[in-house]
Amino acid sequence: MSFKKGFLIGTVLLGLIVSISAIFFFYKRGCSATYWLNPDRICLVRDELENRLLVEYFDADTNELLLYIQQGGNDLLIEHPHGRVKNYSTNIRSNEIRLDPLDSRYILVNGERFEIVMIK
Repeated sequence: MSFKKGFLIGTVLLGLIVSISAIFFFYKRGCSATYWLNPDRICLVRDELENRLLVEYFDADTNELLLYIQQGGNDLLIEHPHGRVKNYSTNIRSNEIRLDPLDSRYILVNGERFEIVMIK
């Protein structure tokens, strides 16, 4: 094997290792790749309870806020509490949004109960 061929193979292998490492570094369970690869989009896994994930998405380009419950491979879009809960902050990272451990019909937004409404 010539030096050039060996160098090319080494470079390709190094590129693959770096790419795979980046995927594991940026990957967030519950978040699609389109969100963790785009810096204008935020994906926050808010809570996990009994095999259900509560995931919040924010797109800075469109100001779109989405809230999903992921369970058994299904994404259920639910109504977002922004503008509906008194103490909801416009700084989405400062809000605490959790699944209600006592009643699966509700989420807790900064301690306040908010009824889950599915959006079709």
